[in-house]
Amino acid sequence: MGRPKKYDSPAQRQAAHRAKLKAETVVVNKSSIEELETHLLEFFDAVNAANKRHDPIAATCVGPTINATLANTAAYFRRAAANAKPTK
Repeated sequence: MGRPKKYDSPAQRQAAHRAKLKAETVVVNKSSIEELETHLLEFFDAVNAANKRHDPIAATCVGPTINATLANTAAYFRRAAANAKPTK
């Protein structure tokens, strides 16, 4: 006995596939993505350079990847914001 069919017809299967594709696909501007990638690489290089100069904030934020460095930097500033005294 085979597994039961999910769709009654190829048209239903195709419609479900298109709906899933539409839900998962995002249209982006290529130049915006390239600019963002450039900024991310510059940020990663700057944090690593500051870490090599023994900057204490950079040492807290640096990670082995851009994603890890971004996550560490966000966590650092969330902690800083939580501990900051309100300004007038």
